[in-house]
Amino acid sequence: PGQRPGLDPAGKYIAILTDYHGHGTSVATVIAARGRVAYNGYGGREYRLLGVAPKAKIAGGTGWWFGDLIVAEYWLAGVDYVFDGSTLFPVIGSKRSDLISNSWSYVNLAKWAHQAPGVDYIAALFNELVIACWNAGFNVTLVFAMGNYGPGYTTLSAQSADLLTIGVGASTHFEYTQELGLPP
Repeated sequence: PGQRPGLDPAGKYIAILTDYHGHGTSVATVIAARGRVAYNGYGGREYRLLGVAPKAKIAGGTGWWFGDLIVAEYWLAGVDYVFDGSTLFPVIGSKRSDLISNSWSYVNLAKWAHQAPGVDYIAALFNELVIACWNAGFNVTLVFAMGNYGPGYTTLSAQSADLLTIGVGASTHFEYTQELGLPP
C-alpha cells in the first residue's frame, strides 16, 4: 500500500529525504525531542529538553513539488494508492498518523488558482482528506504553520485558516514596532 508502481512490496528499497536548511529537523525536535542531549545553560546547569510529545513517532514526507505535497499528506493520513494496470488512484486504507504537522507555503505554480475571494482548492483537498478519514472511522489532525505564506506582518497562510485544520503560530521577530515607526 502507498507505493508507486515498480517498487518492491516487501519494502526493500530506500527513500532519502533531504532537509538542507534543517527546518524539518527543528520542527520534529520541537514535537518529539526525548531529552537525550544535554545542554549547558545558565549558571552551568545542565538541561535536557523535551518536545511537546516526547513519545511521538516521526514520519517524513517529501515536498519538493506541489504534487508531492498532496500525495505525501494523503499517504501519511492513511490513503493507499492503488494501481489497476493503467491508473493510479487513491483509496482510503488504514490510519497511519494521529497528527500531521505541516510547515510549508504554497508553491508559486499553485497560486494561479486563487482567482477570487474564497476560492481555495488546497483547503478543499485538506477538508476532503479529513472528512474521508473520519468517514472511514479514524481521525487525523492536520496542523499548519501560520506564517509561511502571508504577504506581511499579521498575515497567515490559507491552509492554516482552513475549516478542518489547526493553525499554529509564534513570533520571535520583535523589531516590527520599529518597522512601523513605533518605539522598541
